[in-house]
Amino acid sequence: MKKVIFFVFNFLQTGSQYMIILMFMLLQSLLLSAQKPSLPTGIVPGGLGYNIHFTDARPGELDMLARSGATIVRMDFSWDRTERQQGVYNFSAYERLTDSLDSRGISALYILDYSNRLYDENLSPCTPEGRAAFAKWATAAALHFKNRGIIWEMYNEPNIHFWKPEPNADDYILLALEVGKALRREAPDELYIGPATSEIDFDFLEKCFKAGLLEYWDAVSVHPYRQQPPETVINEYSKLRRLIDRYAPKDKHIPILSAEWGYSSAWGRYNDEIQGKMLPRQWLVNLACNIPVSIWYDWHDDGRDPKEPEHHFGTTKYEYRKDSLPVYDPKPSYLSALAFNDTFSGYKYSRRLDLDNDEVYVFLFVNGNNVRIAAWTTEKEPQTIVIPCNRGTFRVVSCQGEKLPDGSADENGLTITVTDAPVYLIPSTPNDALLNIDKYRVYPALPLTLNLPAIERNELVIRIDNMGNEDFSGQLLVTSVTGLDLIADKPAVVNLKKDDFETAIRFPFKQMPADTYSLSFSLISDDNRVRYDMPLKRYCFLDNFTKYNTETLNENWRVIPDGDAKVESTQKIEPLENGVIRVTYQFGDGWKFLRLTPRNQLLSTIEGKPQSLVASIDADGSGNSVRIRYRDSSGQTFQVDGDKMNIKGMQYFTFNLTGKKTAFWGGAEDGVAHYPIMFDSLIIDSTRKACGPLSIDVFQFVLVYNN
Repeated sequence: MKKVIFFVFNFLQTGSQYMIILMFMLLQSLLLSAQKPSLPTGIVPGGLGYNIHFTDARPGELDMLARSGATIVRMDFSWDRTERQQGVYNFSAYERLTDSLDSRGISALYILDYSNRLYDENLSPCTPEGRAAFAKWATAAALHFKNRGIIWEMYNEPNIHFWKPEPNADDYILLALEVGKALRREAPDELYIGPATSEIDFDFLEKCFKAGLLEYWDAVSVHPYRQQPPETVINEYSKLRRLIDRYAPKDKHIPILSAEWGYSSAWGRYNDEIQGKMLPRQWLVNLACNIPVSIWYDWHDDGRDPKEPEHHFGTTKYEYRKDSLPVYDPKPSYLSALAFNDTFSGYKYSRRLDLDNDEVYVFLFVNGNNVRIAAWTTEKEPQTIVIPCNRGTFRVVSCQGEKLPDGSADENGLTITVTDAPVYLIPSTPNDALLNIDKYRVYPALPLTLNLPAIERNELVIRIDNMGNEDFSGQLLVTSVTGLDLIADKPAVVNLKKDDFETAIRFPFKQMPADTYSLSFSLISDDNRVRYDMPLKRYCFLDNFTKYNTETLNENWRVIPDGDAKVESTQKIEPLENGVIRVTYQFGDGWKFLRLTPRNQLLSTIEGKPQSLVASIDADGSGNSVRIRYRDSSGQTFQVDGDKMNIKGMQYFTFNLTGKKTAFWGGAEDGVAHYPIMFDSLIIDSTRKACGPLSIDVFQFVLVYNN
């Protein structure tokens, strides 16, 4: 650009009047092109903001929002509201909103969404005429707000009820493709993203990618809602990133955006205080996973009903106070947003320190030679940790901005106790040791991950996930084994191409293993480096399914329908060879699930303190979810979520049995597993849509002990 300006300056001294005008026009064009919208770079507070539900803010509202440090808001850009006569567009409400945001340094993410009563009977666009009208309107909007830094998002949660009359991936794809082609033709420099799925719906997302939408999208937006802690999203981001890489055009980098995600204060076991911890942890995890946009849902509460979760996602209370400052009562989550942005403004996430504790998170943020730290734990009990650093004093700030007693580092480092509420550590002087720490973890995941082994009929199966974009060649070596008579007497060869998501290594055995066996194994590359170790663990069958015929199976196990009693279902179980139970079922429309459960306490009883339960299932591709329930000695019930059955074929589910990061109710009501524990059931939960008849094959349930 400097060279162009220098050339224009020289030309002005010699050129004609018309050429001068021409050159000024050229310079103006170049300056405008330099303003091409781009995604945030990860420097706080860039990309951090809220969902809103207005075009005309109340007095003082946007000032309060901006004071929290927000730099982006997400808002519906309504088709029905802006085209009330065919082909005539009125964007004035959004002009006012955009101007108000611009004046406060806030950018907009506008959602091109929903239906229009003028087309397709007010359903989501599903005809050539409706799609053409939607694309024409979307293009007109993008051109009207050209070079305003807006991110245009293709619809809102089309994988659930927001797509009328019901979700239809094929119809959504046709619409998104038509909009993408029109925008790239008429407004190629505008940012266009999608599909804004409810949760991270891999099945829906992969359909979009296969259809070629990554040719048009600048980013993939998802809404990773969950009632589990934010840290549980890390592996899902890894899987999604690999899925994007598989289908993305060559040399095109397509980031993931967290375009809507929050925690309601009115959920069971949640309140305002817990919500205030979830907001900074969510933003921290997103920044660590290189998610450039994090939209918290919601800006302020949407109602007063204390039992309605939808009313309590906000960072402020519902009531607007016209003559007060601030105009809304801030909730702890607002104070958390304010403290986070004040503390880390100008800083960028660098790395997570590896302190040999998976439940402790210590994130380093850097700004030149300056370092700041966020530290917390996902454990219910406080954890004392030592952070390696130079001697010196650290200012300590709570996640809601309260000044805590200073920390003092000695020759061993900084010793500090962390809880589930992040604390921020600010060294009083530059700390070279923190900048030079070389023991850290890279997100979103390790390049290669070994999973717990599964028993399938007459084989031991070990899956290797390839989360890195690299080739791998080496061997999988079983380093210790007892109670399992494997046929193989040499390592298994492993060859993974960078585009391979996973591979399954199979070790046949001569006969079904004993009820208890032990294993350890290592993954070794061709250059003799140990790339992954699975330490020695003990495995035990919950029940030996091989002993059952049809009669005895139904005497010891049963499948029970649950959920809405008005929703019809059919279900049955039958034994197959080699210890497999087939579950056949059918669901009607509505809330329905079934439970595969033992009939007697002897089968339910679990000895000792297992870490997890592994279930191998030949899945049906229905999208139905798999969960388990177990109970502890206090009568407390834990429910652990697994993945959805989005594929037709083998899926492996690992369920935590320690009480951590799971839903719980009854008994001690404290989320702590009081041993001994008892297995309650394997759950197949419907999508609330009719399905079936379907069948899944359930292999031996395996309990996993550290030794």
